[in-house]
Amino acid sequence: MGAWVALKSLEQSQVIQLRGLKPPITTASPVSLASFTSLAGTSLFTDRIIASLPNRDTLSESVVYRPSRYGEPYPYSLALLSDAAKHRIAPDGLDLEGPDSAVVAALSPSPDLPPFCTEHHVHQPQECPTPPSQAFHFLHGSQDLDVSPSDSFHLAKACSKMYSTCDGPVQSRVVIVDEADHRLSDPRSLSALEAVLKRVGADSIQAGAVSVT
Repeated sequence: MGAWVALKSLEQSQVIQLRGLKPPITTASPVSLASFTSLAGTSLFTDRIIASLPNRDTLSESVVYRPSRYGEPYPYSLALLSDAAKHRIAPDGLDLEGPDSAVVAALSPSPDLPPFCTEHHVHQPQECPTPPSQAFHFLHGSQDLDVSPSDSFHLAKACSKMYSTCDGPVQSRVVIVDEADHRLSDPRSLSALEAVLKRVGADSIQAGAVSVT
């Protein structure tokens, strides 16, 4: 939920804007987005919960519970599930797989990331790649059984197709941490996160900029 809420908040505050649907940011002192980092993110979980509900059109309960691998079941209000459908990151009809969809390119091992990480660059076909310090980053564990790593690719492709900042079109990096699960709390995952934060902080954080993790 964190990545979804963060992206919608940035959109609502006009730190990021929808490509082609709003005029460029014209304020005298636009807010600069220094970095955006997502951990095991998805924008699809509410859709999946709704799809899994039996007789969901006539469901009378106000709260539904879904199992958790880590403790008590998670409660979700039907109000949340209904409202989430109105605020998708990638709305119905957005083509993320067509000929003009984002390019996903596997990168060679980067010296600033641990060797157990695999990195992919996501950008629109007509755009030249930007430095990694300027990219949105999506970290995901290769063994995540709660949220598929494909969801981070979905988010990255949607962001690269939909959003711009005052510094230009959004490009993304998806970093897959080998053998990590959904929590990304083991030493290897924390090492990967530290490396990404050093990367985006080294060149991009400046006075007045917003950094979102």
